[in-house]
Amino acid sequence: MDANQFWNLIDESRRGINLDHREGNMDRQVAALTTLLSPLSADEVLEFRELRNELMVQAYTWELWGAAYLLGGGACSDDMFTYFRSWLISMGRRVFESAVANPDSLAAVVFDSSIEDFFFEDFWSSPNNVLEEKTGEIPKSRVKRPPAPSGKQWREESDDLKEMLPKLWRQVQRKAEQSA
Repeated sequence: MDANQFWNLIDESRRGINLDHREGNMDRQVAALTTLLSPLSADEVLEFRELRNELMVQAYTWELWGAAYLLGGGACSDDMFTYFRSWLISMGRRVFESAVANPDSLAAVVFDSSIEDFFFEDFWSSPNNVLEEKTGEIPKSRVKRPPAPSGKQWREESDDLKEMLPKLWRQVQRKAEQSA
């Protein structure tokens, strides 16, 4: 499986998303991805998962962790950051590559009416679930996560994120004010 095949499967999994209503979109996308992966061989599903894991490493940056922290309302554990990066991949190649290149680009998409949540654990688990169903086990990944995110670390008790992600910071603040 190559990157184009991978992203085509992601795009196909997004076809059932309701652009006008967010509830249920994550469940629909996971069901679609599972349906798309199921007819593939175990080796192909493993290749899909390994490509996904490589993208997870690519997105393992302090800047994206900052974006997840803002979108999580000032909280983002290591597990939450994993599920945020999973969500980022689930959004498709254009959104993913734009966010990796410039995390502040997320300001243009995060409050879209079709987005249910920014943390997508079930999407992350889907290839493993298919592999376990096919083989009875979940093979260990060959992709190793680096010991720390790349990029410049930010501090919670500072204006680092406001300076690092000004557009996203403003969007999150605006959304919080509207909810208040």
